[in-house]
Amino acid sequence: MKKTILIFLVIFFSSTLSYSQNSFDVKTLDKYIEAAIEKFNLPGLSIGIVKDSVIIFNKGYGVKDVRKSAKVNVDTKFGIASLSKAFTSASIGMLVDEGKLNWNDRVIDHLPEFKLYDSYITREARIVDLLSHRIGLATFDGDLLWYGTNYSRSEIVKRISRLPVKNSFRSKYGYQNIMFIVAGEVIEKVSGKTWEEFVQDRILTPLEMGNTTVSNSEFTQASNVAIPHMNKKPLEFINYDNSGPAASLNSSTSDLLKWLQFWLNEGEWNGKQLLSKKSLGKF
Repeated sequence: MKKTILIFLVIFFSSTLSYSQNSFDVKTLDKYIEAAIEKFNLPGLSIGIVKDSVIIFNKGYGVKDVRKSAKVNVDTKFGIASLSKAFTSASIGMLVDEGKLNWNDRVIDHLPEFKLYDSYITREARIVDLLSHRIGLATFDGDLLWYGTNYSRSEIVKRISRLPVKNSFRSKYGYQNIMFIVAGEVIEKVSGKTWEEFVQDRILTPLEMGNTTVSNSEFTQASNVAIPHMNKKPLEFINYDNSGPAASLNSSTSDLLKWLQFWLNEGEWNGKQLLSKKSLGKF
């Protein structure tokens, strides 16, 4: 995730922008993007723009792999890394809507095996704390438990209890991934489905995000996938399955534009309210 240089970019323009859809200058944007690709020495990227809930631009640039000639297009999958976290938070919100969870439930009431180094935090941590980067862990604390390891999610959750908490509970922001892995474990306990199954059934399938996968282990030789690069040198994929709720999704601009429209439509898709406006207010 940290070494992936091939860029996947989705740009969101709100209705407050000064220009109208009719005056949108595609040629100027094209030239700007092509200049940026050259300046930053990028193999390829894909860009989509939504304005007023309408897709006004969607295009791929460059190649998927510098060793080959295959071009990036709007259906090319990129690892979206920590954008996966929003899918986990939305999943929690759906379970809250169903009455199976409450944002302020104690984590241990749904996941008794949850334990941090600090007994007070263990006892008082709430579901909303898992998603707020305020649990007390410092930025990237515990990442070496999952990055490049074969530890299972349950093993990661178990081992984080041995790491001293550096910050006071809820007093300081520390961006990290472990608590989103914990949130995924809560989703499985409460719903009876794995995080992968829940995200597929409740988000990807209803939104018709057919180019999105929950794991890069699903890729085949025929898959339309952008290869990770560093300094324009191809890298091997790192499997992120053990950090799935934090980082494992792969998607395309065509699919993520639907995801953006879902949020702009306040949780509604094709006439169905998939996520309540009340839960949307938590984000």
